[in-house]
Amino acid sequence: MAVTTQPLNGGFRRLLSWGTGVGIQPAGPDLHVVVSRLRPSGASVAGATRIANFAERPSTEWGAELTTFLRKHGAAHVGAVLLLPRGSVTVRPVPMAGVADADLASAVLFQVDALHPYDETDAVFSWARLTGTDNVLVGIAQASAVAAYSARFAEAGVKLASVSYSAAAFHTAARLYRTPPAEGFLATAASADAHGEASWELYGESPSRPVFTSGFDSTERMLAMARADLRLPADAELLGIERLMPAPVSAPEGFELRAAALPYAASLVSAAPRLALQANLLPEAQRASGSTWMYAPTAVLGALLVIAGGLLAAQDSYQDRLYLKRLNTEIASLEKQAQRAQKLDADAADMRKKVEMLDGFRRRSTADAEALREITALVPPPAWVSNLTMSRTTVNMNGESDQAAGLVETLDKSPLFANTALGQVSGQNFSLRMGREGAGTGEVEAPKTEAQK
Repeated sequence: MAVTTQPLNGGFRRLLSWGTGVGIQPAGPDLHVVVSRLRPSGASVAGATRIANFAERPSTEWGAELTTFLRKHGAAHVGAVLLLPRGSVTVRPVPMAGVADADLASAVLFQVDALHPYDETDAVFSWARLTGTDNVLVGIAQASAVAAYSARFAEAGVKLASVSYSAAAFHTAARLYRTPPAEGFLATAASADAHGEASWELYGESPSRPVFTSGFDSTERMLAMARADLRLPADAELLGIERLMPAPVSAPEGFELRAAALPYAASLVSAAPRLALQANLLPEAQRASGSTWMYAPTAVLGALLVIAGGLLAAQDSYQDRLYLKRLNTEIASLEKQAQRAQKLDADAADMRKKVEMLDGFRRRSTADAEALREITALVPPPAWVSNLTMSRTTVNMNGESDQAAGLVETLDKSPLFANTALGQVSGQNFSLRMGREGAGTGEVEAPKTEAQK
């Protein structure tokens, strides 16, 4: 026997409605298969098919057909939910008022033997707390029947995540995106018997009976009994179960929700196992993992938590960057002032050079006058100078003297002249060339303009 845990009841049902699911319903000799996708915005049917005569065909043959269909719709990795035929499962809502959650498993185990007609050595059951009530939903089936289905699907290479029953699937599907009518309801779903003949199931809920499920032979007497059991008015409307489940926002052409209500409900359970009643009769060791999309909401919430933690950790760094930005703004402002100061310094340096140049020009006149005075003193009469040319660096002069050679030595001794050289001498006529020294001589460099710099 197997006992399952309670379903998840959270406030993020729409966010957790995310995943791909595969629902399978044996209908006589055939299998009805639906692939659905859940998103917070709604459910859609990706594909639906019928595997004909699976009961008589080799498992590998129909398994290959089913695997090809699942792979086509991107659901080959998904663990499917198989709904047992209604007659193969005993479903009972069991009141557990006053029983603590920790004691529920023991309480259910104590009562389960009195709830089914099977040999206790060949019975497997599951239970789940019905949200908002003091009841648990117990489903019981023959272990040999569950094992036979599990073995056939394993041979076919098709993953099964759950072997469940219609009442649990309808209960889950009716609550994915909305709340069922609080005053209660009675609905019917199309099915098929072991021979493939059309049959019907009744499913209902009411304040006095949280879950009602039964086979249905379309007689008014059975409807009256069902309404009475649910404490519904005698004229309460018999709904189609498809009106209580989320209508697909998209579906393949020709898909009829009323005819495919059972496998569609199973596919919704497969797509959102965390929101479903944990009505799984398959032994835990044989369960395949479901769609990886079921972990998407958890991953999103985890990512948001990491981001929030990162933002808190980065707060100090952000403050530092903000302070650094303000500091760089002040530095940029001060750099402009520094550049203006540097320009003023450069302008002052240029002005000093210009002043120095003007001073140099003034010293030239003084140096020229001293040079003339020195030549006048060093060339004594009767010698005389007939022609004198003076530049900033040299002096060329012509004259007459009977002692021209002695003038060279005399002029070289002067601090104003150097390197005196005697040129042509013809009788008393002579020519001399000498360099100038002292302040006011030499070339004066003109200041450079900004363009020359």
